[in-house]
Amino acid sequence: MDYFKNYSTPYYSTGGEVATSTIILKQGKKDLQALSHPIEPYLRTLGNLIVLKWELGLPTKLEDKEIHLLKDYTVAEQGITLTVEQAKILVWIGFVLFV
Repeated sequence: MDYFKNYSTPYYSTGGEVATSTIILKQGKKDLQALSHPIEPYLRTLGNLIVLKWELGLPTKLEDKEIHLLKDYTVAEQGITLTVEQAKILVWIGFVLFV
């Protein structure tokens, strides 16, 4: 019974939710190291696939099978509604809203 009292699952953000904090990915490879290199082209084109006024593509490059962020990138701003693409990035980097 103690198992169920202490059991919790992480809750990841989804599109349409309001960001609870500002999330900034830092330049370099550290913040994206959990991602596999085949996803890098998709990161660059996020948002470009949909005809909207905004563009979410991350400034990345692939070097020695590691994804490098070319400059700091704000994924979410506190109080602003998340898009589906922003929520995907937060899940991929392992950002948990709460457990």
